[in-house]
Amino acid sequence: SGAPPGKTHAFLTHNWGAKNANHLKVSKINEALKGKGVRTWFDEEKMTGAVNKKMIEGIENTRVMIVFITREYMNKVNKHGDDNCKYEFRYAREKLGSNNLIPVVMETEMKNQKFEWTGEFGAGLCNTLYVDFSDASYFADESFDEKIDELLKELKNRIGDPLPPIAA
Repeated sequence: SGAPPGKTHAFLTHNWGAKNANHLKVSKINEALKGKGVRTWFDEEKMTGAVNKKMIEGIENTRVMIVFITREYMNKVNKHGDDNCKYEFRYAREKLGSNNLIPVVMETEMKNQKFEWTGEFGAGLCNTLYVDFSDASYFADESFDEKIDELLKELKNRIGDPLPPIAA
C-alpha cells in the first residue's frame, strides 16, 4: 500500500453535532479502536494551538482517514468557504488517496450513498463500502464490539494485519 509510514494508523474526522452528540459517539469508537491497538489522531486530544498546522501534520503522519458521515459533515465539506471538516477531507483525499478514506455512516438517512452523498464529498467517496454505525442499537455492548471489529477489518485491509508498528 502506498500509505505513508506514520505516527498514527488512523486520523478520525467528524463534526461535533448538536449538543456534541456525534462527537460523543465518535469518542466512544475512538476509545474502542485504541483498546484494539490502533493508534489514532482524534481532535479532542490533539487540537490545541494552531489548528490547521496540527491537522496538516496529523494527515501527513497517518495511514488512513476514517470519515464519520453525517448530513452536517457532508454539508461542511461541500460548502463554500473555510471549514475544518472540508479542509481535512480535501487534504486527506489528496495526500492519502480515496482508497485510504474509510467511510463510517453515523445517520440512517446517509446510508443511501447513491442519492445522499453529493458534491465534492460524494465524488471523494463515491464507490467505497461503508461501515454502518447509524443505528443507536449499534452502540449497545454486543453489537458495538461487532461493529468495531468490522471497522478494524476495513482498517487492516488497507494498512496490514497485524497493524504495522508505529514510529515513536
